[in-house]
Amino acid sequence: MNSSHRKTAIAAAVFFLLTDITAIVGLLLYQPLLTNPEFITSLDVNTTQILIGVFLEIILSASIVGTAVVLYPILKLQNQALAMGYVVFRAMEATIILIGVTCILSVLSMHSNFLAFGGDASVYEAIGATLIALQKWTFTLGPNIILPINATILGYLLYKSKLVPRLISSLYLFDGPILLASSICILFGYYSQTAPLAILIAMPALAFEISFSLWLIVKGFNPSAIATLEAKS
Repeated sequence: MNSSHRKTAIAAAVFFLLTDITAIVGLLLYQPLLTNPEFITSLDVNTTQILIGVFLEIILSASIVGTAVVLYPILKLQNQALAMGYVVFRAMEATIILIGVTCILSVLSMHSNFLAFGGDASVYEAIGATLIALQKWTFTLGPNIILPINATILGYLLYKSKLVPRLISSLYLFDGPILLASSICILFGYYSQTAPLAILIAMPALAFEISFSLWLIVKGFNPSAIATLEAKS
């Protein structure tokens, strides 16, 4: 494997690991804002914790786009249209997350304004509830709806190209449609995003991202698969 392919593999691995770390830690940090209906008017809140969570969400969005951008030159050798689709859908996912970040920052601004100038607490809380509801919808549409589409596309491209062992790529390829079906069930209210079934269905996708990243760091892309792809292009 030449040095450029090795660098691409490591960069992709780092971006994937960053998406997992920032998504989980960021959500835990700004969770108090989502679960406290009186957050805006409360005096006892840790805004620094929320801001750190927001910062991690921004890194998450950048890393999501990063995974697609660094993989595109190799994935396009297998199927250029699908590789471009992966870039587009990853960009959509990142954009939706940033809309959610804007909602969180807006709630923080309202919290600061209420503490500084006061006002009708019920009005502040009503507007805050609307912004939080919008943020939760972005979470449903981004990580829950768009991500499974990305997973299926990437899983298919990796499975067909044999860039990594098919045991790894099949985790994304076969869990993607199941994850999408689960997300639709969540959308229609059959169970929540934190329900045991939803978490169980998401586990293969998480297993892919971790195993894929570790494989790329340790082994990199399959040299013979890259040679085959380059010979066809």
